[in-house]
Amino acid sequence: MKICDLQSAVSTFEMVVKSFGLLEKTGSTAVRPLCELYLTKSASLVQKCVDALSDGKIETSSELDVQARDIFRPLKLPLQDVVQSAAQKLVLAVNSRDKDGMLSALEDMGVAERCLPPEQQLSRLEFVIRGAIGRAQLILLVELSIFAIELGEYKRAAKYAAEAHGLEPGTSELHDLYAVEGAIALDEHDVARAITYLKKSIRACMTDEYACLSCSVRAPNVMLAEKLLEHGKQEEVVDYLIQCQDVWDHSKKQFASWVDAIQNGERLEFLALGTLEAMNHPAVKLSHLCNSARFPDDVVGPTTPQSPAEVRAGRERLRAEYKRQMSAAIKGELGTSNN
Repeated sequence: MKICDLQSAVSTFEMVVKSFGLLEKTGSTAVRPLCELYLTKSASLVQKCVDALSDGKIETSSELDVQARDIFRPLKLPLQDVVQSAAQKLVLAVNSRDKDGMLSALEDMGVAERCLPPEQQLSRLEFVIRGAIGRAQLILLVELSIFAIELGEYKRAAKYAAEAHGLEPGTSELHDLYAVEGAIALDEHDVARAITYLKKSIRACMTDEYACLSCSVRAPNVMLAEKLLEHGKQEEVVDYLIQCQDVWDHSKKQFASWVDAIQNGERLEFLALGTLEAMNHPAVKLSHLCNSARFPDDVVGPTTPQSPAEVRAGRERLRAEYKRQMSAAIKGELGTSNN
């Protein structure tokens, strides 16, 4: 762990705080719980970096009195200027090994109170998301199931995924949910079932051109692929990544480089650079998810699964039609009501 890793984690936390200020104006019921979820995820990463760089875990007041306080009480969302000031102090304190300074900065940033033990983190977030309804709650449950996997809380992840399935998930949500369920299968030592879920996750995005477009504007979920590589399933992961190129065609070079790295026996670091790293940045995902919660991004298309060639052709037709309409709108040729 390097100081630049801490600076990156702190920057991410700051950007999530900034995003909330911009997104709260939309009035969506998903904004606050999504921001709280991503603040918690970002706070956990900051705390992890600080612990690694300070040669020992920094015990925050939130951890010391966790049994005594109400974990369901509303937390104040950090103020951007306060976070920026405290973030600078945190980096300086870590460099000088000033543990009191680290603790003070973590508390000022709002990191300390969000870094509860995993079970309490999820309980609090589960309570927070219950205020959302409809598609907003679906998106929150999917994101919470992913976070539960990241925390190693597989039973909680299974619970959230099951609830999400009951809310009619679209193709992009199914892509994530199958990755979650595959990770759960791996935790249960069922590698064959995990591979089945990996195939289902990419197949969900290739049902038809509408599904393909819906997934392509979201970041691919490579969590399960990464875990299967650790189990020595290079061939299955390579096949998955090759199929991903049909969906995320704007990142074909990135996927191709991953395939080459795996086939050459190299240790692969997913999402290290490029477009996919940007798409997976918490602030970017947060903005997209908040918009998706307000406006469904899954368009109803054909119900009969299509071949990859048919999906690619259909997607190109949709893109061509979109460009035609945009060009006509710019020229004022759509009619007054459509321009």
